[in-house]
Amino acid sequence: MKRTLTICLAMCLSYLSFSQWNGGTGPNQIDGLIERNGNVKANNLFFGKYGGSILGNPDPFAIYSDAISAEQDLLLFGNHDAVLHLRVWDGDLKIGSSPNAIIHNDGSAFFNGKLGIATSNPVERLDLGLDSKINIKIGRWASVGVTGSGIATIIGNNAKASTTLDNTMEFMTTTVDGAKAIKMQYNEGISFHTYRGSVTSGQAFDGYERMRINNNGNVLIGKTSQANPAYRLDIAGSVRANEIVVNTTGADYVFKADYTRKSLREVESFIQENGHLPGIPSAEEMQESGMAVGELNTKLLEKIEELTLYVIELERENSALKENLFKIDELANRLKSLENALNE
Repeated sequence: MKRTLTICLAMCLSYLSFSQWNGGTGPNQIDGLIERNGNVKANNLFFGKYGGSILGNPDPFAIYSDAISAEQDLLLFGNHDAVLHLRVWDGDLKIGSSPNAIIHNDGSAFFNGKLGIATSNPVERLDLGLDSKINIKIGRWASVGVTGSGIATIIGNNAKASTTLDNTMEFMTTTVDGAKAIKMQYNEGISFHTYRGSVTSGQAFDGYERMRINNNGNVLIGKTSQANPAYRLDIAGSVRANEIVVNTTGADYVFKADYTRKSLREVESFIQENGHLPGIPSAEEMQESGMAVGELNTKLLEKIEELTLYVIELERENSALKENLFKIDELANRLKSLENALNE
């Protein structure tokens, strides 16, 4: 009898335990499983399959799947306005109910929002560290960075911004291909640098500036500073072009009635005393300060027009002289005829 009661008791306990894990409708029961403290281990575990919900929308956690659309969702806070909403659909991972981000199974991705790196409060679509120093490598060689205390931004190929020295660039790798860089600095403007040849990683990238645009808008080529900032374009070297058009006022004022020009004797005296034409800078002045092309053309045109007036004046005097000579010849011939008549 005692043995029989023991067997019956064991069977009852086994039945109650089995019913707890495989059925029931109590408040802590989920799809035939009783919620218990600890871990649950199973070969196959489904939560809310085919559109169901484990704990319902008011509960803080829900996973469900849809057999028709091949869609599986993970919700935190249990609704489509959830703090976290992950959806796997046709092989793509989608975040948010809109969705706000999609990671495709081919590795491509879509992101709708503001992405912050080194900042928890991005203000633009891509916000990199706000005012902190940032160095970014793009592709195989391109590098974007902010130097030292952040007063110069550098875009470089085989060259990068120094993270320790202000306004300084460094070669980013050992290479025989040289390097190129654009530096944007608040007190210098924009400068363009190139170097060709073997370089050493970490070596200072300086002395290779080819052109710059200063803060005042002046463009410098082949030089890093200018003695006279009045020149908008300052070039250390030769310039070649098919055609150059220079604005000039011309020199038609020479032909006006109130224009006074020196006589040829005065011009001769000035040249003998100064060694150059009146109104034209000396060779020393041109070598020291240069001369504007427009101004020089105006001065040369002025001298050509003055020379034309001198030639016209000389031609007039020459014509008058010829006329006088003709009259003299004619008078001489009459005197000769008269003399011959008297001799007869």
